[in-house]
Amino acid sequence: MYKAILFLFIALLSFACNQTPQTKKGPPTINEPSIDHPNKETDKEAPIKNDSPINILMPTFYRIIDGINPTKKLNKNWLDLFELDGDFFMEQTKHSIKKGIDECTGDKLRIISTNRNTILLIDFPTLSIGKVNASIINDSELLPNKSLELLFNETKFTFRSEGIQSDSGIENFKLFIKTKQGKDELLLKMEELEDTVVNLLFAGDIDRDGKLDIILDAPRHYEEKRMLLFLSSKAKNGNLLQKVAEIRSGFDC
Repeated sequence: MYKAILFLFIALLSFACNQTPQTKKGPPTINEPSIDHPNKETDKEAPIKNDSPINILMPTFYRIIDGINPTKKLNKNWLDLFELDGDFFMEQTKHSIKKGIDECTGDKLRIISTNRNTILLIDFPTLSIGKVNASIINDSELLPNKSLELLFNETKFTFRSEGIQSDSGIENFKLFIKTKQGKDELLLKMEELEDTVVNLLFAGDIDRDGKLDIILDAPRHYEEKRMLLFLSSKAKNGNLLQKVAEIRSGFDC
C-alpha cells in the first residue's frame, strides 16, 4: 500500500518538474513601418494601402536591429510637417542624423534631429510645400467613451472612442470618426494600451484636396512611440480617411 502511494507521488513529482513554465512576453520593439492586417469582425479597421507607398519618420531615435536602419531612406527630398507660431507648414526637411548607443540594450542608434518643431517627416512625392490649412485641437486626448469635435472647412467632425478602463490602461480600444450626415467609420482598433493613451496630434489638409487628414499618436505601451498617418485622398468606398503609413520606435529595456 505504502509502496503504491510512494510510486504515485514520485510519478506526479516527475511530471510536474518536466512542465515548462510559460513566461509572459512584453510588446516587441518595432522600428520599421508595419501593416496591420484587417480584423475579421464586421467593424473592420481599413488596412494600409500599398498602391502608392508613403514613408514617414519621427524626429526621434531608432534602434538598429538585425542590421535594419529605418533612417537610411531619409533624404533631402522628404518633407517636414512642422508648427510655427500656431500655424502649420510643409517644407523640405533640414535634418541631421547622429549615431549613438542605447545605454539600456546596447543597440546601435540613429537619432534624427531637425531645427523645427517637427510633427512628422513624410516621403510622398505628390505633396506640396507651403502653409497647411489646419484645425485647432483644444484637447488632443482620445479617451474611452468620450467624444472630440472639431471644425474643418465648415464641416464638423466627431471622434468617438470606446474602450474599457483598467488599472493597467485601456482594453478593447476603438476610435471612430463621423460627420453630421455620415455614419461611424472605424479608424483604429487596439486590444490594449498599457499605461498610455491615444492623442490626435494633427488635423488638417496635408494632401491639399480640401478634406481632413489626421496624424495620431497611438503607442501600444508606455515604452513605445508610434504615429499613424491618415489621408483623405486615399480613402475608398465613400470613407473619410485611409491609414497610409505607420512608424514606431521602442525604448523598452
